[in-house]
Amino acid sequence: MNVEPAFALDTGTNWTPWQRARKEIPRLGLTEGAASGVTAIRPASSAFSDDREPTWLRLTVMKLSDLINLPEGWDGHLGRPVDFDVAKFAVKFLASTLDSESPAPQIVPLSYGGLQLEWHERDIDLEIEIEIPNRLFVSFTDHRGDEEFEREFSADYSEVTRVLRILSTREA
Repeated sequence: MNVEPAFALDTGTNWTPWQRARKEIPRLGLTEGAASGVTAIRPASSAFSDDREPTWLRLTVMKLSDLINLPEGWDGHLGRPVDFDVAKFAVKFLASTLDSESPAPQIVPLSYGGLQLEWHERDIDLEIEIEIPNRLFVSFTDHRGDEEFEREFSADYSEVTRVLRILSTREA
């Protein structure tokens, strides 16, 4: 599969790496107009407020670019590629909840066009399924703190942000 690079940075402009990345995020292999909402991502919107380009960003955007370009039937059945709006929401959600040093999620395509973000590290199991934009189904287990829940979120993501903060700040 031949996918346009997610980041073709403009070196002629005196921008920080994060500013260049924000400018280039729309290149997810799609048209500039279709991705215009993604350009609104700013580090200041992060729950952790950090000026550095997140270490997870490039890897995540490149993986999502691959997943939205999957062929129909990629799973040997009727699997659809990840829906662009779901991928765009995932990037915006992660940019607003993770800091620059947060671990990158594993990203799993779902056969109906959704995706699942997963972290299984630091004694935490966290899975976030995104069926459609603005609706998350979250499964969380903290093996150190004996906390666990499975819930759907559709407007207030503060609980999800809280568990992502635990994951991001916990020593391995």
